[in-house]
Amino acid sequence: MRTMNKVLLIGHLGSPPQLKHSSQDRPYTHLNLATKRRWKDSQEKWQEKTDWHSVTVWGRQAEVCVEQLIVGSLLMVDGYLSTMERPSGGESSQFSEKRVFITSRRVTFLTRPQAQYEAEEELETESLAILPSDLEKPSPSVPP
Repeated sequence: MRTMNKVLLIGHLGSPPQLKHSSQDRPYTHLNLATKRRWKDSQEKWQEKTDWHSVTVWGRQAEVCVEQLIVGSLLMVDGYLSTMERPSGGESSQFSEKRVFITSRRVTFLTRPQAQYEAEEELETESLAILPSDLEKPSPSVPP
């Protein structure tokens, strides 16, 4: 039987991404993504919990995320779970800790990128400079 390792998350960006480079000089960033879960408790009342996910994005996609995303942006992440094992740092080296993280294959922006927000702010500022006289309609011409 075939296996599958797939993660699909839709959530909001919780902190500004920062561009970093690996030891092989490959660009990457970590996205802190918030998702919410809702369920009914034993008294039939709705409960809600926010989960935070650490997503690693590599290459040009990481650069675009850093350039375009702002806190609160809605994203869809398509990726997979990865594990990293390292010694726990105790006296006995026989123990280790495993860390599970998400590696992104694709990040889809579900809200407009930052550049679009900035362009719209510019247009709004320019539109404030329009005077009412600029909006007057020319008087209709009367045929002879």
